[in-house]
Amino acid sequence: MMFSISCTILASCQYVTIAQDYGEWERVDVLHNRAMRYCLGVNKFAPVHALYGEMGWVMPRYGRWISMVRLWNRMISMNNDRLTKRLFLWDKPKCFNNWSSWIYEICTEFGLESNFQHELPIDISIFDSLMISRTETTWKDTIQFKPKLRTYVKYKINNYKTEDYIRTPLGRMHRPIFA
Repeated sequence: MMFSISCTILASCQYVTIAQDYGEWERVDVLHNRAMRYCLGVNKFAPVHALYGEMGWVMPRYGRWISMVRLWNRMISMNNDRLTKRLFLWDKPKCFNNWSSWIYEICTEFGLESNFQHELPIDISIFDSLMISRTETTWKDTIQFKPKLRTYVKYKINNYKTEDYIRTPLGRMHRPIFA
């Protein structure tokens, strides 16, 4: 069930956001949190950071960045005579409040400016591991200041991964017992 939710709903949400706006997508994040709550079988008052700790998913913002980098790689490998590539090449030098500027911000944040300047593809496996480590460090830094989760922090602080009980096929009635 967890695999089907992450493949259908979340992938569709990320697909919508990669070509539009780089900013925050609050409704997509809410849907992402709702999908995690559904998988775990917990109520709407369960802390979001505990959900991320249990599921081990990449935060939606970073998932959108991964999708944007995939689109960058497709644009770079495209033939120059295609209309899409021509529009991309026309848009790239402007690099102000457009898709190219958002990619440039992502590249500078991770030290990949040379890939942007020289129009080189970005290795997805390396970028994916960067996103996972960024999610983990963001999660660890944020969870320390949540007083509601002080007991949770004692047991989970160095263990950001999908828990084993989530991977086992349990019914919706049994999963909240473990969560």
